[in-house]
Amino acid sequence: MNTDQRDLLDVLKSELAFLEKGGYGRSPREPQRPQLIFEDSPTCMNYDTKEHPDPCSECILMQLVPPESRGAEIPCRHIPFNAEGETLESLYRYAGQYETEQIYGKWLRATIARLEDEREAHREIPASPAATGVCSTVVSCGWLASWTPSGSAGPTGWSGPAVLPGSHPPSPRDWPSTRILPGCS
Repeated sequence: MNTDQRDLLDVLKSELAFLEKGGYGRSPREPQRPQLIFEDSPTCMNYDTKEHPDPCSECILMQLVPPESRGAEIPCRHIPFNAEGETLESLYRYAGQYETEQIYGKWLRATIARLEDEREAHREIPASPAATGVCSTVVSCGWLASWTPSGSAGPTGWSGPAVLPGSHPPSPRDWPSTRILPGCS
């Protein structure tokens, strides 16, 4: 169960800022050791927590790790960065620090842009609930779930998610019909 309550988009934006400011340069604490992406960054929920670290399974980044790699000792090293399937695990074996940071930075920018686009798509308000088949009932967290109308008889079932108040929106590929109505409750 993911107990990391940080927002993924905010975490990745902070990580990009850290990368662009040279955060993965040599550490004054351990100048002989190269810095490890994610692990040696404030992005890591266990950054500066060496004695009693939380399990990686609770990290917000786990949603980016392929299911088959979630049991790895350091799962964030298995996040695929491109179509070739390059990961930190593979880059650490054959690429230098500069190349690794370039590939990683490109992935961060693309992932941030994709997440922003997904959120923007959720903010779009349908022109007319009657025309779109979207229910006009808003749940307490502000998310609008669509339904499948059955002729003029009204709704026959929800096709949207159950979203708890204060939770983050579902991914559009999981719930393409979910829309947010800002200011509604």
